[in-house]
This record gives sequence, structure tokens and C-alpha cells, in this order.
Amino acid sequence: MPPDGFFITGTDTGVGKTVVTTSLLRALMAEGANVAAYKPACSGAEFSLVEETGTPGSLENPHVAPRPYWGDVESLFSATLERWPRERICPQRFLAPLSPPAAAKQEGRSVDEALLVDGYRWLAGQAEMVVVEGAGGFYSPISANWLNADLAERIALPVIVVSPNRLGTINQTLLTIEAIRKRGLTVAGVVLNSLTMQPDESFTTNSAEIEQRGVVRVWGQFPFQMSEQLQLGLLPETIWHAMRGFVSGGRLKRSLNASSSPLE
Repeated sequence: MPPDGFFITGTDTGVGKTVVTTSLLRALMAEGANVAAYKPACSGAEFSLVEETGTPGSLENPHVAPRPYWGDVESLFSATLERWPRERICPQRFLAPLSPPAAAKQEGRSVDEALLVDGYRWLAGQAEMVVVEGAGGFYSPISANWLNADLAERIALPVIVVSPNRLGTINQTLLTIEAIRKRGLTVAGVVLNSLTMQPDESFTTNSAEIEQRGVVRVWGQFPFQMSEQLQLGLLPETIWHAMRGFVSGGRLKRSLNASSSPLE
């Protein structure tokens, strides 16, 4: 029996993987699932003048040095109701806004490939389900020797593809689907994400084209900036039901099969 979980990848960076990942996590948490989030490696830190205790600081205060934080990690930490330490959600974090191996090299470090897998295995041993968010696209580098594809192949979870709902997405999505299948992995489905308030004319036709040409199910579409719904753990109903259909077994499957959509 395959493990419970998903590997979420994108056709590019900045297409909304974290939006999709956090909304799935919030919906699962709202149903009482013991679910963990995993970001194998991330880069591109921001800096905060607030101490871990929440005490505000200032540039003039020598006792409060700016500390780095990573927005994706904070989103996953919040979406899982702070149940998992940040160090478990993302064990390998780097400062520069580059690919993880390039950012690590700037710091005189390297991405630990064994830890990429072991970090997932630890969470999989603790939770009923793990939702893994890759770094960038499927063929983006995640270590000196590995692409995200190499890690996804080792983890062997069904893959969700997040694509921007705009002109050109058919080509990008079909290429990503082909790459996933060449690794022997299952494409669980595609989620289209609206990145602008005023989409182009392809908005209404992309879904059907991708389903037909990619022989894949498009789970649904995320509207532009559905931030209030995300905070409530709400999902478009089609995405929720499609996700439930891919949960492989165990306590989580039984609990989800007994539940209704978070939108109902």
C-alpha cells in the first residue's frame, strides 16, 4: 500500500504551490486529520526585527538582531496549527534567493541529500499523512546532484501539479506531466491557480485542454487571492473530493470518507 500523502510541484516557481499546499493542509486539519507538512529545502530568507518570544526590536537595539525567516515555512507552520517544529517542516534553509544548492554554496554549505529523504521519513512515521511541497518546478535543482524529480522519485508519493491559469500553461503543464510519468510516478491531478484579477481568454479553456491532451484530471481552479477562504481552511469542492479519492488507506481514509466537503 502506498503511503498517504502528496508531493506538490509546480510548472514554475511562483505559481502558487504554497497557496495550494496550505489550503489542503488547513482543510485536512479542519477534519481532524493528523497531517504534517514538509518542505525539504528552501531559500530566500526575509528578516524580522521581532524576537522568537514576540518582543519587538529595532535597528538601534543591539540586543535584538534581525533574524531570518522563510515565508513558505511560516505558512506551513501556521497551516498545521504549529504542531510541528519549523526544523522538522523544513530542515534545510538558506538565505539567498537562489536555488537551494546555489544558496547553500554561498554560505559554504551544501544540501544534505540523505536529510532530504530522512526528514520526510521522520514525519511519515509520526503523522497519518504528509504533504510535501517541492522547491520550484519538477526539474528545478534541490541539491548539487538532485532535481526535485529525483527526490519525488525516492519519496514515491502521488504528485499534484500546480499550474498558472493563463495562456501558455498547456505547454508547461503537459511537459511537467510527461516528466513525472517518466519517473514512474502517479500524477494525482492538476490544480489551476489564478494569478491575476483579470485573466486572459484562455482561462475558460485551459482545464479541458489539459485534461484531454494530458489524460489527467484537473481537480479544480483556485480563484485569485482567496485569502479569507484559506484562513478558514476552505477548498473549492471539486479539489476537496478529488483529494479524498487519492488518500490510500488507514485511519485518515476512513475519517475523510465519513466527512463532507469543508464548503458544505
